[in-house]
Amino acid sequence: MKDCNNKIIMLMDMDAFFASCEQQEKPFLRGKPIAVGGKNVVAACSYEAKKYGVKSGMSTFEALKICPDLIVVPGDMEKYASTSREIMRMLPDYTPEIEIFSIDEAFLDITGTIKFWNNDPVFLAEHLRRRIRKRFGITASIGISYNKLIAKLAASMAKPDGVKYIEKKDTHEILENLPVDELSGIGRKLKIKLNELGIATCGELGKFPVKILKRLFGQYGMILHYMAIGEDRGEVKELTPKNRSIGHSRTIPGGIRDYNIARIYLLRLCEMVGRRVRKAGFVGRTVTLTIRYDDFFTFSKQKSLYDYIDVGEDIYKEALYLFNRIETGKSIRLVGISLSGLVKASRQITIGENTDNIRFLHALDSVNNRYGEDTIKRASFSLIDVPVKSISNFEKHLDLKL
Repeated sequence: MKDCNNKIIMLMDMDAFFASCEQQEKPFLRGKPIAVGGKNVVAACSYEAKKYGVKSGMSTFEALKICPDLIVVPGDMEKYASTSREIMRMLPDYTPEIEIFSIDEAFLDITGTIKFWNNDPVFLAEHLRRRIRKRFGITASIGISYNKLIAKLAASMAKPDGVKYIEKKDTHEILENLPVDELSGIGRKLKIKLNELGIATCGELGKFPVKILKRLFGQYGMILHYMAIGEDRGEVKELTPKNRSIGHSRTIPGGIRDYNIARIYLLRLCEMVGRRVRKAGFVGRTVTLTIRYDDFFTFSKQKSLYDYIDVGEDIYKEALYLFNRIETGKSIRLVGISLSGLVKASRQITIGENTDNIRFLHALDSVNNRYGEDTIKRASFSLIDVPVKSISNFEKHLDLKL
């Protein structure tokens, strides 16, 4: 494991970002429970709404049931993206080492620049937080620690509108009784599996036999062990060049209600994205799923990974995780998938990696690149209408180097 003891990592996380942007632009919404989204799904909500139990991804009907005073506001992604870009432009004033993690989150490695801020990470964080509030009228929470994992945990503990600094010496005590799903990367399903093993806290996970974790979860079992003891090998670096992603989308005339067929569309799109990513010589770490329902309400969910991927099945695994959390029972008009956080691939075969699968992918790519997208495809793809539309913006910038 890479020694991170001398690092100072900061995570800036905007509070209820979409809802905060709406409340800032429309003063009459301030202090009120609001949900950003369409007439069917809550894409985001304010802290006033969260107090009632309203959550992102919840149906609007359910949200209004538990919070009758909820105000539903149409989303405006361009406005949120524009605000995000302006906030992110502030960050180089604090360090050149920045990783934009999502539209409302960014990691900063301030190890080399903290000397210009009285050697006080909290002082730096408070300066940035006050600056954001003054400029945009919205709040951010900032977590500080010796690696990205614990900095993200600190940011969640600082919410809303606060700063939390977790030093190395305090980590063991904090993690000992912390529920495992409080750590980034441990979701609901994994939590259930761990609970079935009698593991409820990070302390229990850290003491659990590593051999059993590896047998049950593969190499991710070792990562779980390190996470439980507060170790993280990830470094802060620019992973997502501006406006770079490779993706595909499929508009489905008339829409479909059969979600098993929708999953076939999703798998095909993921395989196409994987092939184009490999062809371009890149790997990525952020998977974004876009869904449009028959009422034309469109939303996106994304998941950022610790490791880079370029294989369709790996992209599909993460996309399916997101897809299985969307509202069911509604007709889907469009499915889209993209991979971002692109960096140049420098593939080396690692111990235990399936070299046969790598050779198979190279052979498959070679045939489809030469003779066309659908020369070799899965049998299940015959169940769907195959033409898809590229949503990649990468080809427009081939002159730019990553």
